[in-house]
Amino acid sequence: MRRYFSDNPNLSSNIPPFSRWRIIRFGLLVACLAGLAASCIVYRNNLPKSYEANTRSAEAIEDWPQVEKWAELWVNSSPDNVDAILYLSDAYKFQQKARKLADILERFPVNDGRYVRVMTMRGDLLMSELMDIPAAEKNWFGLLQVEPQNLYARQRLTYIYSMTLQREKLQKLLRESITLGYEPFESYFYLLALSNLNFTNGLLKTSEWLQSTPDDRSLQIAHAVFLAKSTPDPTLALFDKETNLPGSDQLIYENLKRYPDSVELNAFLMERAMVKGDIDLVEQSLKRVDLNRSTDCRLLRAKAWVLKNQDQLSEANTAIESAMALNSLDWKCRLEYSEISRLLGNKDQAIKNAKLASTGKILESSFMQLPDATAASDSLMKELLNYILSCEDFVIAGRLSSRLNATSIFQQ
Repeated sequence: MRRYFSDNPNLSSNIPPFSRWRIIRFGLLVACLAGLAASCIVYRNNLPKSYEANTRSAEAIEDWPQVEKWAELWVNSSPDNVDAILYLSDAYKFQQKARKLADILERFPVNDGRYVRVMTMRGDLLMSELMDIPAAEKNWFGLLQVEPQNLYARQRLTYIYSMTLQREKLQKLLRESITLGYEPFESYFYLLALSNLNFTNGLLKTSEWLQSTPDDRSLQIAHAVFLAKSTPDPTLALFDKETNLPGSDQLIYENLKRYPDSVELNAFLMERAMVKGDIDLVEQSLKRVDLNRSTDCRLLRAKAWVLKNQDQLSEANTAIESAMALNSLDWKCRLEYSEISRLLGNKDQAIKNAKLASTGKILESSFMQLPDATAASDSLMKELLNYILSCEDFVIAGRLSSRLNATSIFQQ
């Protein structure tokens, strides 16, 4: 090799020329390679058609494992092909592969006319069979971005937010739904009882859901609160040495270490401390939360209670008015406002809000005794309307009034 790169100035004369046959052979090689490449491209382009044919043949005889095999290849080669996605969905469905079914349905194109129906099926699958509540929340929220008027999606989100005690998300959803005129019939009850939500099956549901997503913060917190609020069962303590029994606060404090800024955990502790008259405990909880960012009226109500008990009545009055601005229907805020007004010597304000507090409490109790919100009579709903009007929440009152004037209050 070195002789070709010597100091010889006539370098090209040292390179042996290509023979004519070498050039021909090289041309034939290039032609063969080009033909082979073209054949590969044609073969690759025909693969989806082959996968489709095999998928359809397997589906015709209901050979679902084979449908799955070929449809997966079809989807991988044509990711945007709706038919491929649907065939693969059927294969997973008939083989009871729920997780794979939920995953493939997530890929369904938004611009397809069947998108809403498919996402509704996926949302129900996530909630009922997979019990994957975080994924279900994302599914329903995504559906609303495509179809804001979808009542079923709003109803499912209302259920999720109420059962997981995500009150701030719940209030935002309810008020948005009512303002847009797309509210499920139970929206008014949930607005009324927002600060006092509690469910007899809350502990059971959150326990089931946690099995699927044990690390979800909202579920962990809701489960701890439902457990602490449950009636203690002495017989369980005799046979079960676990500390996390109904009525136990153990999970409250365990979760508080993980999530010290949790509004729900701190609100739970503050409510109980106020009943006991423990100002120090309420103040400790208030220091752990961000009052400026939260829209939960319970925090400012607790602050007003502390200030009232410290004889800072003017500051207490400001705090409770701010709390009512966040949730004018909260009867406990009305009761606190009545007490502060009385101490300030505002007799009329005290009497007015004491009556509103009593009415709100009775209404909430009446709704709680119903098997479900659809069982509410028109007379009960009219009482609720009058209460909302008295609380001067005119947007909510206007929408409820229009529904009451319809043929049926539950007409969709």
